[in-house]
Amino acid sequence: MRDLSLFAAAERQLRASLPAGLASFAAVAVLFAPTAGDAQQLLDHLKCYKIKDVKVVGDDGRQIEGLVDLTALQDPPFSFEPGCALKVKAKEFCIPVAKTPKQFNVPGTGVEGHDILDDFLCYKLRCPAPDDGGALPPDSLLVIDQFARREVRKFKTVKLCAPAVKIVDTTTTSTTTSTTSSTTTTLRSLCGPDGVCTAFVTGMAYRANLGDLAGADSICNQHASDAGLDGPFVAWLSTSLVDARDRLDPGSPAFYSPPGCAQLVATGVGDLTAGLLANPIVRDETCALRFTLVWTGTDADGTKHVGGCADWTDDLQAGSGLTGRSVYSDTRWTAFSTDDCSRGHNALYCFEQ
Repeated sequence: MRDLSLFAAAERQLRASLPAGLASFAAVAVLFAPTAGDAQQLLDHLKCYKIKDVKVVGDDGRQIEGLVDLTALQDPPFSFEPGCALKVKAKEFCIPVAKTPKQFNVPGTGVEGHDILDDFLCYKLRCPAPDDGGALPPDSLLVIDQFARREVRKFKTVKLCAPAVKIVDTTTTSTTTSTTSSTTTTLRSLCGPDGVCTAFVTGMAYRANLGDLAGADSICNQHASDAGLDGPFVAWLSTSLVDARDRLDPGSPAFYSPPGCAQLVATGVGDLTAGLLANPIVRDETCALRFTLVWTGTDADGTKHVGGCADWTDDLQAGSGLTGRSVYSDTRWTAFSTDDCSRGHNALYCFEQ
């Protein structure tokens, strides 16, 4: 688990140790100094594959292309770039990975980023030259990454990478020499001992003052009602007096994402408290993908975590509440990092009962 308040302290420490030129660059670097015993790896690298995009055409059979305007986060030294030509035929597919150095002749610099939650498809991009109204890139920059410090020059826009989602086919088919059998995920409307139940992450984020457990449950049921889901639902949330695992019936059947995107999440409460989710809870009540932090106040085993923003009734005072991250299917789904009670805006997990 990571205390996000440590990022600022780590950044100040590194900036103080850098030469003036590099110290100014550190203002846009995201840094983190691991604490003792924190061996969790960050998925802060992208591994990219060269690919062949088999078929990308519009309804009229023509290749999809157009112009895009690009707004940079770091402005300056980069600036608004209008009228870039894009052909939607992907050249690379990139996935988040964690790097573990094995044999390296440099000690590293201490620079780390945030977990990257998305895959990316990358496309060739051609932007107007400065003489034709295009943006003027910087002449050079002093840059530091996890490997070394260096100066980079001759900037030229060459590609645009867009977030992508892998489509998982929930229909499985097995074939032998004599028999073919198919199994397809069955959608359901009954939550009970002989059925299955729905689980989702809310499509909206909320401040830490949720109105205690009753208020959080009300939020879940409102989201479910708006999406036409049966209920009732309870929030996966702990307080100083109640453990989240005890809010679910231990005899609950399997949990699935909502009808329309039904995918097994967990075969029961035991999978939730063991960090053995079949698939992460990344679908909201409408089946939209939500890669987000989620208020839980709940440790990996389903019990209360110290803190909890005054039992989810306070978003003004100092303190922190534990969050999970919806992209994970291990224990980090419920116990990933702490977030500030007075500033955090996070989603909720909702389970049908």
